[in-house]
Amino acid sequence: MAETSGFFNAQLVNEEYDRAYVAEQFAAYFASFIGNGVFLGQQQDCQVTATTPVTSMGVNVQPGRAWLNGYWYNNDAPQNLTVSVGDATRTRIDAVALRHDKSGRVVNAVIIEGTPSASPVAPAPVRDVDYYDIILAHITIPAGSIIVTNAMISDTRPNSEICGWVSGLIEQVDTTDLYLQFQSFLNDFIANQTADFETWSSQQQQAFETWAEGEQSDFEAWESAQQSAVSSWISTNTAAWQADFDEWFASVQDILDEDVA
Repeated sequence: MAETSGFFNAQLVNEEYDRAYVAEQFAAYFASFIGNGVFLGQQQDCQVTATTPVTSMGVNVQPGRAWLNGYWYNNDAPQNLTVSVGDATRTRIDAVALRHDKSGRVVNAVIIEGTPSASPVAPAPVRDVDYYDIILAHITIPAGSIIVTNAMISDTRPNSEICGWVSGLIEQVDTTDLYLQFQSFLNDFIANQTADFETWSSQQQQAFETWAEGEQSDFEAWESAQQSAVSSWISTNTAAWQADFDEWFASVQDILDEDVA
């Protein structure tokens, strides 16, 4: 392996400079002591968010700076990216990446579209001779989706395996374990809260049904008592009503008989 070193002033020899450096050499130099990832504390740190208001299949990569193998990326205004609408029947997971396009000599934000599946998997970052990606976020796209919400976006910047934070020289802080622990905690918290809510909901439903049955029973008892009371009242007063009617009718009949006469 050849020895390399630099950087040194070029000297003019026979009308040509004896030193010539290219961008790759500078990038390799900086990459030797600055780790890849997003610079923490730089505006919104390239966070991926849904558009506001939420009306379309779009996301914004917020302002921030990043570092990819010795090449820097700077974004001073939200960069809007369009996400494809959801598959008709299956969910997919897309990735939002910062991509170093080596032949294109540029770093920019891109969408890596996932494959719809009954058990969708997030696409891996592309890291080959042509491209190098760091993944800022995953977006879960349910079947039939026509909008993207923040609830569908999973922040992957803390995950050192696919992104991470630029936090120092030589090595960047490995936050992968912390990220995985947080994700595990979040999943457990959601599962526990869901289970607790379902238990509470079931208890409330049972209590309501018991209350409703009691109210129905009380109403039926009251209704039966009212019907019995009405029947008794009618039965008790029927004879008196008949006597009053007969007396009235007899008096009217006498008057009618006199008129006829």
